[in-house]
Amino acid sequence: MIEVSGVSKIYPGGVAALDDVSLRVAAGEIYGIIGRSGAGKTTLLRCLNLLETPTTGEIWLDGTALAALSGARLRQVRRDIGVVFQQFNLLDSRTVRGNIAFPLEVAGVPRAERERRVDELLDLVGLTERQRAHPGQLSGGQKQRVGIARALAANPKVLLCDEPTSALDSETTTQVLELLSELNRQLGVTIVIITHELSVVRAICQSGALLDGGKVADSGRLVDLVTRPDSRLGEALLPTSVPASTGPQERASALVTFADAGANGHLFSQLTRELGIDVSLLGGGVERIGSTDVGRLRVAFSSADGMVDVPRVRHFLADRGAQVAA
Repeated sequence: MIEVSGVSKIYPGGVAALDDVSLRVAAGEIYGIIGRSGAGKTTLLRCLNLLETPTTGEIWLDGTALAALSGARLRQVRRDIGVVFQQFNLLDSRTVRGNIAFPLEVAGVPRAERERRVDELLDLVGLTERQRAHPGQLSGGQKQRVGIARALAANPKVLLCDEPTSALDSETTTQVLELLSELNRQLGVTIVIITHELSVVRAICQSGALLDGGKVADSGRLVDLVTRPDSRLGEALLPTSVPASTGPQERASALVTFADAGANGHLFSQLTRELGIDVSLLGGGVERIGSTDVGRLRVAFSSADGMVDVPRVRHFLADRGAQVAA
């Protein structure tokens, strides 16, 4: 649905906000773009929604090159992109219903059709009973639901969410993320979430990219990244770092990663039973990423006689679907 190829954005004065960024977002998936403040997330979002033009590189939306668009064709493609904002950006003078209807009015949608669409959206986000309320009468979660409904008004192919939960408490964040997941399942809309919160990416994203200093430091399917020992984003999502140790266990330790924790739940008990090796957990754990349980564990090996055949242990684990690294 989205392809970003070699995109750089250099502002006056030579400030490079993006540096040779490339990534692919599959149709119908939820894709997380994560990074610290200043990493380039907002600039990338503005390039994706056509508010900024890349200095170099190309961006395609559903096969259409965005840089080549202008006039009526540009306006048409913009309707394929809905945006959900961090601070809601609702019109205080309008009711919930009026805010959702606003983009349809701007687009010249006939009144009867507009009213039908607003009714659908109110039901979709669970705000039918609050449709006459003004933004000042709503909770933060309700405001964000209005923002999501407004972004969906024109039936976009892509929903860009700019830090959609950073202004919400943890319980409301969970509710909004569940709503986005449900909309993705029901409507098949592709969702791109810009965030600095790893918990958001863990909760609902299937794929993602880590931005660092305007560059893509890591990207791909999250399950693949978490089970790849050298993945920076995988390590960020499920950290395995442990305090420095000079003990003998350090020499017989490994990073063990695997997908489908249910199938690999007895991995270490089999190791103990068949090879007489004891396993100590030093760091990491098992986490649900999207809909898959994955393990990313820093472990140490020991035995009764003090002798551990580390190559044999690693071979044993690899034969059972785990990836093993030093």
